[in-house]
Amino acid sequence: MIYLLFLFTVLLAVGLFLILADALKLPTLGAAKAMLSEGRQEK
Repeated sequence: MIYLLFLFTVLLAVGLFLILADALKLPTLGAAKAMLSEGRQEK
């Protein structure tokens, strides 16, 4: 039973994060890495 509670909590947290990331228009992890690497190359 504890495994189901843990699984539910993890899935709920991931789902809420994805919904908030979409609503706040946060960049994806790949886009963030690309912007960081581009900034390093210009210096």
